[in-house]
Amino acid sequence: MSPTRLTLAIAALCAACGVENPDTPRPDGGFPATDARVADAAVPDAGPVPAGDRVLAMEINEPAGLDHGAQLALAQGLGVTGVALTMPWSYLEPDAGLRDVSYLQFGLDYYRARDLDVVLSIPTLDTVALLLPEDLRTAIEAGTLALDDAAVIARFEALLDDVLAASGDELAYLVLANEIDVHLASKPQTYWDAFAAFFAAGVAHVHAARPALPVGLSVTFTGIAGGDARLAALAHAGDVVFATYYEAGNFGTTDDRAITAHVADMVAFADGRPLVLKELGYATGAALGGSEAGQAAFWDEAFAAWDDHAAAVPLLMVSRMFDGARADCEAQAASYGLPGDEAFIQFLCTLGLRRLDDTAKPAWARVAAAAAARGF
Repeated sequence: MSPTRLTLAIAALCAACGVENPDTPRPDGGFPATDARVADAAVPDAGPVPAGDRVLAMEINEPAGLDHGAQLALAQGLGVTGVALTMPWSYLEPDAGLRDVSYLQFGLDYYRARDLDVVLSIPTLDTVALLLPEDLRTAIEAGTLALDDAAVIARFEALLDDVLAASGDELAYLVLANEIDVHLASKPQTYWDAFAAFFAAGVAHVHAARPALPVGLSVTFTGIAGGDARLAALAHAGDVVFATYYEAGNFGTTDDRAITAHVADMVAFADGRPLVLKELGYATGAALGGSEAGQAAFWDEAFAAWDDHAAAVPLLMVSRMFDGARADCEAQAASYGLPGDEAFIQFLCTLGLRRLDDTAKPAWARVAAAAAARGF
């Protein structure tokens, strides 16, 4: 996501306590190829697995005119105890000498007071953008500075110090880069190597300051399925593997059980590390083969797949609570070079369990029932 769109999206967190996670779905993460799907063998249903220590989280992205606190309370009534909060490095430090985490402090304080776990993303590398302060970004893109330069690492460590100082026990997970497989796909090996060193330095700095805080980066299911050993090595340099998954963008059939096999694939990729499903969703737009009935069925299967790997997947993030506004989705599609792509626009706009008018889709009740059955 571009720095401009990310910065604008964060403006929802304000005195009214509105938070909109700008870390929106991407076509590479959201649209794994239909012909790569794995057909599942029938598995007897053993019934819901008690929630235990698992956390059900949700992106609370209420549309304009709705109160964030009221919508958050509605989600909490569903069993939600975790939320997403995304503030890129380029937002917290727009340029040299402009670092300011007061806005982040406000958000963390707000969620701490409501006893919520926060999955905090501070993207440095994002799906399609380099989200560093302007002076560092321009130098790196010009080739006059590398991500693993000592000056870049020192600036990032200073930011991490401020972030950690602003946070308390509400900070459950820290994500330092987002959907890196997409970002790195076209980059030379030197760029991969520089990022690996930069990321390792960030992980080490967090470990030294707060050893119990799990830190890592996120990858798309498409990247995981691609089998690139370099991607696995990067993901395994963190404490947790964060993954984004959307039901094949709903291109093709909407009633298969692919998620059952795909969650197993993601757990295997994590290789013994916890797997956090950082973004999980199903869009209902007709232009991409989705439907509200299909979304409801997807969430039934998602909870069943989570049960199959309850010990390995400590948190699942529902993406998202609300559909998006058409104009916003059109602008996002254009920024990806997909102006007028109706399927992608509908993908961005129809992930919600609730519509823009605050009425519930059938999946809302299904998620509520699944969460209640497990004791969330």
